[in-house]
Amino acid sequence: MDQSQRCFELLRAGDHDGMRRLLDQTPTAAEFKDASGVSLLMHSLYRGQRDLAEIIAGNKHELDIFEASALGRLDRLEECLSDASAIDLF
Repeated sequence: MDQSQRCFELLRAGDHDGMRRLLDQTPTAAEFKDASGVSLLMHSLYRGQRDLAEIIAGNKHELDIFEASALGRLDRLEECLSDASAIDLF
């Protein structure tokens, strides 16, 4: 099983400790997306696991506009909105 699959498995299981360990070992895992381009962070929010979303957010280089909005990170949302190139819909 690759790291991406492992992350999504940990998310489905709600395994906070496992996710922390994986992100400690592979910090770039916080950037993983599914085949449709939906981020690991957004999947955690869709599943009602905000605590896992916060763990993932703490390991991301930068939140995208959707993640910032969903987490209520207004400072990052304002940055995204002021920079049209940050709105990457594809």
